[in-house]
Amino acid sequence: MSTAEGKLYLSCSVCESKYWASKVGENESGRVRLNGLVYPVTFHRVLDPEELDKAWAARVSKLQVHGGPGNPAPPADAVRDDRWWSFNLISAN
Repeated sequence: MSTAEGKLYLSCSVCESKYWASKVGENESGRVRLNGLVYPVTFHRVLDPEELDKAWAARVSKLQVHGGPGNPAPPADAVRDDRWWSFNLISAN
Protein backbone atom coordinates (compact mmCIF):
# COMPACT_ATOMS: atom_id res chain seq x y z
CA MET A 1 0.00 0.00 0.00
CA SER A 2 1.01 3.61 -0.26
CA THR A 3 0.44 6.77 1.70
CA ALA A 4 -0.97 9.98 0.26
CA GLU A 5 2.65 11.23 0.19
CA GLY A 6 3.60 8.33 -2.08
CA LYS A 7 5.58 6.16 0.36
CA LEU A 8 5.23 2.49 -0.57
CA TYR A 9 4.91 -0.20 2.10
CA LEU A 10 4.87 -3.97 2.17
CA SER A 11 3.44 -5.30 5.41
CA CYS A 12 2.33 -8.44 7.18
CA SER A 13 0.77 -9.52 10.42
CA VAL A 14 2.58 -11.92 12.75
CA CYS A 15 5.66 -11.33 10.60
CA GLU A 16 8.04 -13.08 12.98
CA SER A 17 6.52 -16.34 11.74
CA LYS A 18 6.68 -15.46 8.03
CA TYR A 19 9.57 -16.90 6.02
CA TRP A 20 10.12 -13.87 3.79
CA ALA A 21 9.98 -11.27 6.57
CA SER A 22 12.57 -13.05 8.67
CA LYS A 23 14.98 -13.00 5.71
CA VAL A 24 14.81 -9.24 5.12
CA GLY A 25 17.63 -7.30 6.75
CA GLU A 26 17.90 -3.55 7.20
CA ASN A 27 18.51 -1.77 3.89
CA GLU A 28 18.10 -5.10 2.12
CA SER A 29 18.11 -5.14 -1.67
CA GLY A 30 15.31 -7.07 -3.27
CA ARG A 31 12.83 -7.24 -6.11
CA VAL A 32 9.07 -6.83 -6.17
CA ARG A 33 6.90 -8.11 -9.01
CA LEU A 34 3.76 -6.15 -9.81
CA ASN A 35 1.56 -6.95 -12.80
CA GLY A 36 4.30 -9.07 -14.35
CA LEU A 37 7.00 -6.38 -14.07
CA VAL A 38 9.94 -6.75 -11.68
CA TYR A 39 11.20 -3.69 -9.83
CA PRO A 40 14.46 -3.48 -7.86
CA VAL A 41 13.85 -2.02 -4.39
CA THR A 42 15.50 -1.49 -1.05
CA PHE A 43 13.55 -2.66 2.01
CA HIS A 44 13.64 -0.60 5.21
CA ARG A 45 11.86 -2.14 8.18
CA VAL A 46 9.78 0.54 9.85
CA LEU A 47 10.19 0.65 13.63
CA ASP A 48 8.95 4.18 14.36
CA PRO A 49 5.39 3.88 15.81
CA GLU A 50 4.23 7.08 14.08
CA GLU A 51 5.33 5.85 10.66
CA LEU A 52 3.85 2.41 11.37
CA ASP A 53 0.54 4.11 12.13
CA LYS A 54 0.70 5.96 8.79
CA ALA A 55 1.37 2.69 6.93
CA TRP A 56 -1.47 1.04 8.88
CA ALA A 57 -3.85 3.88 7.99
CA ALA A 58 -2.91 3.46 4.31
CA ARG A 59 -3.72 -0.27 4.58
CA VAL A 60 -7.08 0.33 6.25
CA SER A 61 -7.97 2.95 3.64
CA LYS A 62 -6.95 0.70 0.73
CA LEU A 63 -8.93 -2.26 2.02
CA GLN A 64 -12.09 -0.18 2.39
CA VAL A 65 -12.08 -0.11 -1.43
CA HIS A 66 -10.09 -3.20 -2.43
CA GLY A 67 -10.77 -5.66 0.39
CA GLY A 68 -12.10 -9.09 -0.45
CA PRO A 69 -12.76 -12.55 0.96
CA GLY A 70 -9.08 -13.39 1.48
CA ASN A 71 -8.23 -9.96 2.87
CA PRO A 72 -11.39 -8.33 4.20
CA ALA A 73 -11.59 -4.65 5.05
CA PRO A 74 -10.98 -3.94 8.72
CA PRO A 75 -13.18 -1.41 10.49
CA ALA A 76 -12.15 2.13 9.56
CA ASP A 77 -11.09 2.74 13.18
CA ALA A 78 -9.09 -0.49 13.52
CA VAL A 79 -6.05 -0.26 15.77
CA ARG A 80 -2.69 -1.55 14.59
CA ASP A 81 -1.57 -4.76 16.29
CA ASP A 82 1.97 -4.75 17.72
CA ARG A 83 2.74 -7.93 15.73
CA TRP A 84 2.13 -6.09 12.45
CA TRP A 85 5.37 -5.27 10.63
CA SER A 86 5.86 -2.90 7.75
CA PHE A 87 8.69 -2.33 5.33
CA ASN A 88 9.14 0.91 3.39
CA LEU A 89 10.15 0.06 -0.17
CA ILE A 90 12.37 2.51 -2.04
CA SER A 91 13.04 2.22 -5.74
CA ALA A 92 16.60 1.08 -6.40
CA ASN A 93 16.62 2.75 -9.83
